[in-house]
Amino acid sequence: MSNKSNRQIGDGNTNIQIETFQEDLGIIAEIYKSVLESPKQSLTMKKDHNFVAINKKIEFNISDPEERKRIKKLFEDIYDKINVIEKTFSELDPSQQRTITIDVGEQYQKFIKKNNSDMMQTLEDLFNHYTPKTKSKNPEYNLLARAFVLFFFDDCTIGRKE
Repeated sequence: MSNKSNRQIGDGNTNIQIETFQEDLGIIAEIYKSVLESPKQSLTMKKDHNFVAINKKIEFNISDPEERKRIKKLFEDIYDKINVIEKTFSELDPSQQRTITIDVGEQYQKFIKKNNSDMMQTLEDLFNHYTPKTKSKNPEYNLLARAFVLFFFDDCTIGRKE
């Protein structure tokens, strides 16, 4: 049985937006679930959550002007998806939030060390890490995995702070 309604509202764009939003929520739930079910759990957690204006943070973390432009454009392009991540993350219970934050922080530390502090490569590695291989060809999943990582970059869980 399908969850889709046969009732048409407006010109069809509303239905498409609702279906896309519901698909986004399903993908976000999958990302959270994969992190929460991961066997490795740590008891450490970053306590420093200084929020820095994102443009300033990008300039502080990414030295190449072209890469800065690229990451700023990505933030602009998926701003709505980052907001969905923020909203759904805030609705998780504190234990789940802590587990996910710890995992993202630990993955960041692993990749930043591997990449000799190259932030762009580290972000790419994190994007790939949070996109399961079976979903790597799904553009919507890729965008939401990027939004997931950039949410944690924006809130200073990952990346350098001034």
